[in-house]
Amino acid sequence: MEKAKDNEEYAKKSLDKLKTAIEQDVCEQGDAEEEKLKSDFQATKKRLQRSLQDTHRGTEQRLEEELEQKIDELRREFDERLKEEKARSEKDTKKLIDEAENEMKEKHAKKVKQLCDEADEDPELVEARKKVENAENKKKEAEEKLARATKKLDSLTK
Repeated sequence: MEKAKDNEEYAKKSLDKLKTAIEQDVCEQGDAEEEKLKSDFQATKKRLQRSLQDTHRGTEQRLEEELEQKIDELRREFDERLKEEKARSEKDTKKLIDEAENEMKEKHAKKVKQLCDEADEDPELVEARKKVENAENKKKEAEEKLARATKKLDSLTK
């Protein structure tokens, strides 16, 4: 019995040593596995970060290209609108100038007519016109007398 007890005690010690060795081996394997997982995680993290950076660059480039296209489109639209506005402005300006010119011509014609009407009614001018008319009539009569006298003189000298 004592031998059995010694064997049992030896077996317990051996079992405890074996358990300790297994636990230590499991811990070491766990630590190694944990290190491998950390390493794999870091490698995966780096790949994902590079992929994310590539995606960001691609997205940024695509957005910049879209922005350039929109800017070009807006420039073309601006140029077209500016051209239309200039044409409309020139047309409106020409119309305003024509209207102002016509208005000035009408005012001028009215003013000339008014001045002529006033001149026709001005007693001094009416009298001066009569004097001019009388003088023209006297001149005409004198020219006719001269022509008759010249004709008579010619007939007498021949």
